[in-house]
Amino acid sequence: MAKTKKTEVYSRGATILEGFLDTGSLDEGTYESIITLHYGKRSLERVIKMEVGSKKISFKGSGMVIQGFDYGINSGFIAGLIILVFINIVWFLYFSRKKR
Repeated sequence: MAKTKKTEVYSRGATILEGFLDTGSLDEGTYESIITLHYGKRSLERVIKMEVGSKKISFKGSGMVIQGFDYGINSGFIAGLIILVFINIVWFLYFSRKKR
């Protein structure tokens, strides 16, 4: 069993967790590993494949998403902001030419 140290990850933040695993007693091959992530009062568990070679260890299926992200609100905000900037530029050009 390998454990990582406790790490603060803020809402919608990202971090890299480092842990150490002694593979001295493992033979080369593919192993099933269970990754458990505890956050708040919840936890998330995933089974991934761990390939142990003579010089390296690689993990398959290690990309995990805790919760999907809703792009609807942010996309609407950005679209509205772009429209307002465009209107301001047109307005600025119109009034700057009118003064001449």
